[in-house]
This record gives sequence, structure tokens and C-alpha cells, in this order.
Amino acid sequence: MRRILIFLLSMLLWSCSSAEKKSKSEKNIGQENIQAYNMLIKDFEKNKLHKIYPNLETNKAYHRLLKDILEREIEISELITKKGNTIFENTLKKELQCSTDSVWVDEIHNNVSLKEKCWDPKTNSYKFKNREVAYFGPGMDKDSILNSYENLVKFNHYSNYIEELQAHNPKSDFLDSYIYMKEAAGDIAFYVIAENMSRANVNFKQQIIKRIFITEIVYN
Repeated sequence: MRRILIFLLSMLLWSCSSAEKKSKSEKNIGQENIQAYNMLIKDFEKNKLHKIYPNLETNKAYHRLLKDILEREIEISELITKKGNTIFENTLKKELQCSTDSVWVDEIHNNVSLKEKCWDPKTNSYKFKNREVAYFGPGMDKDSILNSYENLVKFNHYSNYIEELQAHNPKSDFLDSYIYMKEAAGDIAFYVIAENMSRANVNFKQQIIKRIFITEIVYN
């Protein structure tokens, strides 16, 4: 009887320890993302924003950049840094974006299909989904088409991104509209985000606005 009690007590302690470790792990993942966003923003402002607009304070510099983006005075590729890209690829991309696991041509049904790979933080595993993406007809360059879809990325609806936005307070008309579009469409063209930010005269002193700018316009 004593051995049974000791065994049950050991199992209970092990279970509690595992749950505690899991809880800490989940918190660490969230904290890691926050740190990654902060590092991305700091790197962008130091090495791009304030170098492009050295005489403007941060909020005005962001709005000037929005204007220049919309007027095609600046290319998005010019805003990416090597350090920032490394941070995004290593920390945020897996949760924010679904990637192409494999792509193939179905010559019988005349279509191009791919297997999409999306990270689900709730199950701590990848979800896979097959879908058709294009028509394939006679005379079309098979290799060229396959190459064009190998690096295709889409917004990851399994991520916690939208939930984090919904939990943010205070809300604003821009943020409400952005969340609505993100839930409905997933992928939003960068110039639509830039136009909406400019029209709403968003306050770039808010970290949440900077995060949206960084993920939707710079590293999208």
C-alpha cells in the first residue's frame, strides 16, 4: 500500500512539474515574439527610418515614409535589413506565414497544386493542406511555374496573431478595420495597409501600430 501511495505521489509531482514547464514554455514563446518585434522595430528605426529622414521625429518620419511608399518613391525591398530579415526568418515567420511544402503539376487535370505547411501553436505542430493554385495548359513552361510557387507564402490563420490584436486595448477605428480585414482576407496588399494607416493618421508612438507596419509592409 505504501509503495502504491509513493508511486501515485511521484506521478502527481511529475504531472505538476510537466504542466509548469509547459506553461513556462508557452510564456517564453510569447515573450520571444515580443522581443523579436521590439528588435525588428529598433533595427528598422535605427538603420532605415532615421537614416532616410534624419531631421524628422519618429511619428512624422513614419508618416512621411507612408507617403513615399504610396507615391512609389521608395521600394519595400529598400527597407529590409540583413539583421531584421534574420530576426524575422528565425523567430516570427513560422507563426505568421504558411509556406509551400511541395508543389506539382497535375497534367491529367491541367492544374498546379501545392501542399501548404502552417504552424499551429495551439497543438505545437504543423498542419498540412493541399490546394489547387493555377491552371496548367499545353505549351506552358512547367519548371517556371513550379519555381514561381516554391516560395509562396500566405498568412497563417492558425497563429495567435489576430487574437493578440483583439486583446489589445485601447482599440481604434484603424485597428478594428485591420482586424476585420485580416480575419476575412488573411493576406492584405501592403499599399492597402499603407493607405489605411495614412488616412487614419495613426499614431506611431503606439507599439502595436509599429508592429503592424513592420509585419505587413516591411517583412510581408
